[in-house]
Amino acid sequence: MMKAYWKYFLYILNHKTNVLIECWKEGLYVQGVKRELELMTSSTR
Repeated sequence: MMKAYWKYFLYILNHKTNVLIECWKEGLYVQGVKRELELMTSSTR
């Protein structure tokens, strides 16, 4: 059971990393970090 949670955690971490990299490439430094922080801190979405 824990293996499924671990795989999902790695998937989310990989996605967040890719989003930040692409935002950085486009020059959207603040927007990329702000978006990820908002998604990480919201518990009702």
